[in-house]
Amino acid sequence: MMKKGMVLVIFCCFFSAVPVFAFASENLISEAAMFDGSTVSYTGEAVGPILPRGDFSWISLHDGKNAISCWIPKSLLGDIRRTGGYGRKGDVVAVIGTFHRSCPEHGGALDIHAKYVMLESPGAALPEYLGTAKIVMSAVSLGVLICLMIVHAFLARRKKI
Repeated sequence: MMKKGMVLVIFCCFFSAVPVFAFASENLISEAAMFDGSTVSYTGEAVGPILPRGDFSWISLHDGKNAISCWIPKSLLGDIRRTGGYGRKGDVVAVIGTFHRSCPEHGGALDIHAKYVMLESPGAALPEYLGTAKIVMSAVSLGVLICLMIVHAFLARRKKI
């Protein structure tokens, strides 16, 4: 079974005269000069805030290694609502657009100007589990604190006598 992002890449390859390359952030960053101006496919979790700027928005997509900023028309944002952060997983988004090593429009930033956007999976709250190790460390820390308080009280009382 194919993933939604793969369907987007295949769709764009058949209906676009421009070849589309799917890459990880490491490849795009390390070989930025080679891919400058190319149409690329990039998938990642939306992290940080969505920053509206007129008819466009900035979204940072993190693929597990690095984040790349994407300049997306508001009309293509669609169902992208959740961004990742502490205690929550952001929407996983696939974009196809023009890769810029040093975008003249955005002050020399490395970015992707999106032409196609697809929500691959929605974000969700991440439950935080209080594991056994945390409970044990808390109990040990509390025990040490109580012992230190007793020693301190004993020394303070002894000093008064």
